[in-house]
Amino acid sequence: MSISPDDARTLNNRGRSLALRGDQASAIQCFRQAIAQHPHDERAYHNLAMLMFGQDQLEESVQLFQRAIEVRSDDAIGHYNLGTVLMELNRLDGAIAEFERSAAIDPNLANATWNLSWALLKQGRLLEGWRAYEARWHMKQWQALRRFPRPLWDGSDLAGKRILLHTEQGFGDAIQMARFIPTVAARGGNGYLDCQPQLRPLFPQFAGIEQVIASGEHLPPYDVQCPLMSLPGRLGITLQNIPREVPYLSADPAKVERWRQRLASGSGKLKVGLAWSGRAYPLGRSIEPAMLAPLLALANVMFYGLNIAGEDSAVPTSLQAANLIDLGPELADFSETAALLTNLDLIITIDTAVAHLAGALGRPTSVLLRFASDWRWMLERTDSPWYPTMKLFRQQSREDWSYPISQIAQALSELSMTHDP
Repeated sequence: MSISPDDARTLNNRGRSLALRGDQASAIQCFRQAIAQHPHDERAYHNLAMLMFGQDQLEESVQLFQRAIEVRSDDAIGHYNLGTVLMELNRLDGAIAEFERSAAIDPNLANATWNLSWALLKQGRLLEGWRAYEARWHMKQWQALRRFPRPLWDGSDLAGKRILLHTEQGFGDAIQMARFIPTVAARGGNGYLDCQPQLRPLFPQFAGIEQVIASGEHLPPYDVQCPLMSLPGRLGITLQNIPREVPYLSADPAKVERWRQRLASGSGKLKVGLAWSGRAYPLGRSIEPAMLAPLLALANVMFYGLNIAGEDSAVPTSLQAANLIDLGPELADFSETAALLTNLDLIITIDTAVAHLAGALGRPTSVLLRFASDWRWMLERTDSPWYPTMKLFRQQSREDWSYPISQIAQALSELSMTHDP
């Protein structure tokens, strides 16, 4: 049997091959040809939709995924992908509906329930969100993480038991969720905290924690264990009962004093920390440095670069200015960063660990957020339910930082004029 060069399977395979070779334009043309000749084959719609998503053509991607689902309504992956694009557009109701359909079709597709949790949390439906958030343990990349053999804590009374709390995700996640450690201790549970070595100097100060252990070190005996990111679900946390008391972290007094003396030569100017880049994933955790020029043009402000080592810390040429001092190379760990932040009047940062650390320290903080921001910043809010000293500045359209930067520049200008050194 001969295979026609215009056969639907052939066209789709050719388009995927072109895409893998990096020839996006030819791949798009191939998929469009497949759709024109085989309008009832969902594969071409799906493949083209994925390419459009990768090129940030989200509206067309939505339409193509919708067409693919019309052709094949029982495709769990199709519903999942459509939900993912809708979430990038902040259309959370639609995203939630698609993730729920995907999970109903294929209950083993844990990614659908995981993404559902993000959308629910972003809407402020925290109890539902925390339940769905546990689906991460059924995802392949999570199963590869170091697991702990003792039973998972179910939220019950801990009297007479030792609990091991442990980090599992990024630095910012750990700092944010560390607020719940005293609440666990109030349930009667003394125990231990296993965390990344970089965070260890921050965490010995919590009630109920007898020892802070760097991940990979020997663990003492314990009865139950719980990852920090599962604590809010175990504790029944809603928007109304998030512990908001700050600071719940503090810096080493000796390091604070050393940084105070170091910054004393600031000539009475407003001292502002600036972090413009974080980890590459999730997307949107970096800003083209040249876009920060409106901030650096302000008078009576001294800026201090906070990009920590390993996070694109070098100050690029486009950001070099007489009123910007790069301190990133000197921030060996979060204890050092905390001491520096304690001496600053304001911290301006992209969504990165610096934002969480500044918020946990109770420092005035302005956070720059991409259009489809992380779940914890929710939608449209200019304040944070997690950090009372924080203000949020959001993109009004995708990939356009001009609006939030102009808003911060205006607020900073007003603050600098009233600053009393």
